[in-house]
Amino acid sequence: MLLGTVFDINKQDCLLGDVKKTNNIFERMRGLLFRDKLKPQQALWIEPCPSVHTFGMQYSIDVVFLDKMGIVLKVVDNLDPMRIASCRNATVSLELLAGDAGKSGIQPGMKLIWNNKESN
Repeated sequence: MLLGTVFDINKQDCLLGDVKKTNNIFERMRGLLFRDKLKPQQALWIEPCPSVHTFGMQYSIDVVFLDKMGIVLKVVDNLDPMRIASCRNATVSLELLAGDAGKSGIQPGMKLIWNNKESN
């Protein structure tokens, strides 16, 4: 996985400083399953990914769905284990610890970008 950050393009503000991005089909399929629980301000950027499930998860997550331009289309707060969420026209799913989307101020209409820490 690649390590990076998520920025709000309009405000030029770093919202999440510890964001892993999947870079192959196996990482996308696995998602957060069998990984340590996310810590506050950590996230997983999965692309392409218009839907997620929490089968096998032990904790709730927030899911932010973005389109191909990085516009937030939908925010799903507190998706409990054993649930499914999806968003038509989404190409990215950003998975966060439950409550962190709100704490980070993420809402529909924002434009987010993932930046690789290696290139900063």
